[in-house]
Amino acid sequence: MRGILPDVRSFLMDIETLLSHGELWGFEAHHKKANLARLTPEETELYDQLQNNHWGENIRLEQERVEFKFLTDVLQEL
Repeated sequence: MRGILPDVRSFLMDIETLLSHGELWGFEAHHKKANLARLTPEETELYDQLQNNHWGENIRLEQERVEFKFLTDVLQEL
């Protein structure tokens, strides 16, 4: 999307969201490192930490598992 709209901001793709939902983490069978040139510096940092198993091996958080209250709080802040 940033290829067309470079100022698009993501949400729920940050360290706070990830760490707030540790009990909902899933696991990737295989991690493949991709060149994601359009990530922000913060997104790149998080991506690198996930790729390097900083919090655990091959973890992931599906956004649909994020608590609804957490989502509504983030949307209120936006």
